[in-house]
Amino acid sequence: MGTPSRLVPFAAIALACMLAATASTAAPLYHLVDLGPSTGSNLNGHGEVSGAAQGRPSLWHDGAWHALSGSRKAEVEGLGNNRVAVGTHGLGRDSLPAALVWKPDGQRVELAPDARISYGTVMRSDGTAYGMLAPRGGGHARPFRWQAGELTALPYAGGWAWTKPNAANKAQQIAGTGQSVPQDGQCPSEPLLFTQGAWRRLGSLGGDCGGASGINDFGVVVGFTTVAGSDAGHAFVWKDGAMTDLGSLGGGYATADDINADGLIVGYSADENLDPHAVVWRDGAITALDTVVDPPPDGTMVEAIAINGNGQILVIGVGDDTRFHTWRLDPL
Repeated sequence: MGTPSRLVPFAAIALACMLAATASTAAPLYHLVDLGPSTGSNLNGHGEVSGAAQGRPSLWHDGAWHALSGSRKAEVEGLGNNRVAVGTHGLGRDSLPAALVWKPDGQRVELAPDARISYGTVMRSDGTAYGMLAPRGGGHARPFRWQAGELTALPYAGGWAWTKPNAANKAQQIAGTGQSVPQDGQCPSEPLLFTQGAWRRLGSLGGDCGGASGINDFGVVVGFTTVAGSDAGHAFVWKDGAMTDLGSLGGGYATADDINADGLIVGYSADENLDPHAVVWRDGAITALDTVVDPPPDGTMVEAIAINGNGQILVIGVGDDTRFHTWRLDPL
């Protein structure tokens, strides 16, 4: 998950709820697959998962986590259907970040070797990668597309130091965020859409912080923005030029992280007690996923960060052992 999903840090929410109990209160809609102690970041069309396990960037497939080659100072962000993964290595005090692709045979390919710094953020199902870079010789930082071994620099959004791609569809439209620093979570920021060769500002729900985190093949965008007079992030869906607040479970805080072609939207919401829940929005109605899974999770499901075309959902949270945890939800 690339975009800042709320102004309350994930770790703080997770620790506050790590002992909370959940119970199914509705007919199950999903079978829960437990991926164990880990932090998932995305899933592909086959239900395989990218993320981190045992402190290393890893992929989950064939029922187990498999560590990727290279340094522990790396994060993997996305995974194609052919198990090509994208992320960033060199994430440490004494090194500079560089966008990287891991191929299924273990080969690593640096995507922007001529850049001063770069980040890999998105992997399409067909193996097209996206990220952002700062040129070695100076100049404006900009997003890029990497396809079939060729890197193409893309326009940047005016008014922002960094333009971060967070998701892309088959028409090469990009949901992104304009931000002042490479790292997420800093305000001000705004949700953007790259379409017809230029970045379009999507507006806000009244506040000055937000980001676009998901887009489907129909050009429908989801994300979050703050609202006027509050630092609470609200989930939105943007369609045909209009932004709509998706609502929450009663606590105000919410974010939409991803959307699939069927219009199912997944993300996070706080309930009226400010307890966090991984949620799905279906036809405008919000449902806490911990109420519709079988078996129930051994822990607290905090955020649904990705959904694929088959309706499989990737959820992260905190296990009963207080460690970060990943689950996959398969539709029944």
